[in-house]
Amino acid sequence: MTDQIQLKRGPSSQAYTDNFTLAQGEPGIETDTGRLAIGDGTNQWEHLPTIYTRNVLIETGAVTLNDHYKLNVFTGSETQVWSLPPVDTSTGMEINIMHRGSATLTLEPGGEDTIYATSGSGAITTYQVEPGKYVRLMCDGYFWIVLIQYSG
Repeated sequence: MTDQIQLKRGPSSQAYTDNFTLAQGEPGIETDTGRLAIGDGTNQWEHLPTIYTRNVLIETGAVTLNDHYKLNVFTGSETQVWSLPPVDTSTGMEINIMHRGSATLTLEPGGEDTIYATSGSGAITTYQVEPGKYVRLMCDGYFWIVLIQYSG
């Protein structure tokens, strides 16, 4: 007979929605991002420091996005602007953003580049990501295209 140890686990959307408090020393993991955090018995999940992530950028401040991270998670409480890389060097790049903060996040393309929102608003110069939303963008070499945005 073997003993089995299981960690508290689930997708990041569930972890941030439930926003549970882990006991002191209790590990928890997000199954989709690989985020690992250790509880302190006091702070809720969203306030615990990240011990490890798998190709994920978790950021509260302003950043310039790139394709190094497969998922970019915004957790800030103050409005921020994130810069998209130039379209002429980004063909085929996909950027995924999960907004788990409480402030508005603005995406801004570089130079004269534009974002094309498939929701019908056409070419725009900035794109607002509201709290609780997930966004996937792709660069076709001409525009940054918002492929999907949904509440997650």
